[in-house]
Amino acid sequence: MAARSRTGAKRAGPRAHRGKAPARPRAPAVFTGPLVRGAPWPRIERFAHGAFAFEAGDDGRPTVTGDDRVLLHAPPAFDPAKPSAVVVFLHGFNALLSAAAEGHARPSLARTRAKEADGAGPFHVVDDHRVVEQVDASGFNGLLVAPQGHRDAAANDIPAFHDAAHVAAFLDEIAVKVAAARGGRNAGLEALRRAPLILAAYSGGWRPCADLLRAPVVRERTVGLILLDAPYSALHGYGDWFQARRDHAFAVCLHTASIVTPGGFADNLAAALDRSLPHGRATRRAPITAGADLEIEPGTAAVIRTRDGGHFAFARDGWPGGLGPLAEILRRVDPAKFQP
Repeated sequence: MAARSRTGAKRAGPRAHRGKAPARPRAPAVFTGPLVRGAPWPRIERFAHGAFAFEAGDDGRPTVTGDDRVLLHAPPAFDPAKPSAVVVFLHGFNALLSAAAEGHARPSLARTRAKEADGAGPFHVVDDHRVVEQVDASGFNGLLVAPQGHRDAAANDIPAFHDAAHVAAFLDEIAVKVAAARGGRNAGLEALRRAPLILAAYSGGWRPCADLLRAPVVRERTVGLILLDAPYSALHGYGDWFQARRDHAFAVCLHTASIVTPGGFADNLAAALDRSLPHGRATRRAPITAGADLEIEPGTAAVIRTRDGGHFAFARDGWPGGLGPLAEILRRVDPAKFQP
């Protein structure tokens, strides 16, 4: 029975009793913008043509295949007036772009190492793999782009990257977003639209990497292929691309012992690259040790076993005694030599 006021009138009951549903909890915001306060880079942007279209779960956060965000980064020394390239990083299983973008504190290095030892994600592209730090440390004159694939899941197929028109729109959107973040809608836009591409895949990122490479615009613009413990399939596709582009491109795969068994993935990739090289040349297989050098020139093909510190640490720590595998490769790449 409804309560009465001091005047004798009936008070209204709860909102639910008046036929209205209770208000839902406010959904958490989907983070976009700079990851570092007061600095424009790195930043997270929502894309109309990213890996997936946005889809919110019951908690307001993106679903496993519903995150439309992309990590963008321009290193402090980036000079668009000089030859440059766009590095597209494709993450592996159980990955997210950034702890900050999920509302969490950056994990300590000790925490990252514990996750790597246990193989327990999620692994963050920015915080655990240290990809932004590696690009900065390399001194490479270029941009970093990392689309969010499946969110913290053991999956890697991105149907949108099977569509050449979608891929072309994705690349154009990268140019538009970066130009806008650099101070104007047309700030170097046309140069960004023509910039060479370097595809870098870690672990399960091999699949979206191979799918992107099938799109004509990507095949024509790609001047570098970097596989970090990732040559699990699509090996002949990589060889076919390299055969067509080897005068202007390089292909470097670094890997652990897990894929070096005779007749295994690393051997098959090396064989595919060998078939694309001129007679008398072969893919480099000599191991890299601390302090060893690797020259990267147009036509370089290398499939090299490096340190065996574990697969889950490889994106961060896969080069012995160095800055990190991505950094060590990029610092050996002169964009002026790799213009398509």
